[in-house]
Amino acid sequence: MKSSRAERARQFQPFDALEGIKFMYETSEKTVEEKRELSEERAAALNAAIAGLEKGALVRATYYDTDGYTDKEGILTEVNADSRYIKIVREKIAFDDLYELVLKK
Repeated sequence: MKSSRAERARQFQPFDALEGIKFMYETSEKTVEEKRELSEERAAALNAAIAGLEKGALVRATYYDTDGYTDKEGILTEVNADSRYIKIVREKIAFDDLYELVLKK
């Protein structure tokens, strides 16, 4: 029985027997930061900052994103009070994920 060229080539392809372990190590290296509860003072300051926002303003936001907190600085492109989110450049951030919002001058 004669093997096809592809079948013969397959026997020489690299084989990684530890592929699953490598994936497990890569995913276990991530440290997930828990979402913080806002104090009353911080929530009031955040609400005041959101109320004073205008499209085109330069802002810096600290917000919760999947595994932890991150900062985004840029031009505010949208404020949607009905759907409760802001957009900094193209990054859409829910009001509930915001931790701090600073208007830059």
